Amino acid sequence: MRFIVYAEAASSRNTSATELLPDITTTQIVSFGGDCPGNYEFELIELSTFEIDPYAQIDLCDSECNTLELDLPDEYIGNVSALWDPSTYLDNPTSLSPEICNPAADIVYTVTVTNDISGCVASEVYPINVIKTPPPSIALNRSENCFLPYAPLLAALFFYYIVKAVYAF
Repeated sequence: MRFIVYAEAASSRNTSATELLPDITTTQIVSFGGDCPGNYEFELIELSTFEIDPYAQIDLCDSECNTLELDLPDEYIGNVSALWDPSTYLDNPTSLSPEICNPAADIVYTVTVTNDISGCVASEVYPINVIKTPPPSIALNRSENCFLPYAPLLAALFFYYIVKAVYAF
């Protein structure tokens, strides 16, 4: 008789051992006495801990778009889903790498990552510090009549070419 022992999170699912991304698989033969004496073979699967890293505060400008990265291990990609809460300023709160655009104020997201195979869930906060960018200011450093000092010269040149054109015919 053979038993496969899963992690508790997967015990209620109809999941094969290879789908759980095991770190270590061992087979143990155990002898039992009593009402059901005999040798039984157990396949023990040790699963890695499902975690995501804590995220340091990120500084973003209030007038830009940036992609938020979870930096998940490669083996998680394609096997996990994400939910960002709140969804404020995000293009897709279910993306593993949503884009945040034009945040108006500091915000702290809670990102929840779910292993779609085992059902394990991990959450962390993802703080965003918004840097306010001042609007550009345009200052006039010269007179509004910047061509005025050259007006007599321009008038003389204009008159010269007009007179020359008239008398040329």
